[in-house]
Amino acid sequence: LSIEKPTISEEYKGDFMALVDLGVQCVEALVLASRAFFRNINAVGDHNHKVMFFEKEADKVSTKLKRSIFESDQELSQKMHLRYFVEEIDNVSDWAEDVADRLAIYTIKRTV
Repeated sequence: LSIEKPTISEEYKGDFMALVDLGVQCVEALVLASRAFFRNINAVGDHNHKVMFFEKEADKVSTKLKRSIFESDQELSQKMHLRYFVEEIDNVSDWAEDVADRLAIYTIKRTV
């Protein structure tokens, strides 16, 4: 973002902020799940459910945002540029979900 400096119009700023916020919440829930793995292994599942919830919500926001971007009258290059940033921000939630999946497997292995 600091290098390419995309031009984000006012109509998309709210959705971009919502997407970032969901990504942050997803990662925060993952951190709590990771800590619980070492402190209270029974709580890992609860935190992982929050990770999954926030990731699904982030997917909904990113899909809505990409739809509205491509339905706009902007140049195709501008649309592609914004789509790239939507996907990169959404990837944070996807990566957190991947780690949460692995953590769930480790939790099962540790409790067996």
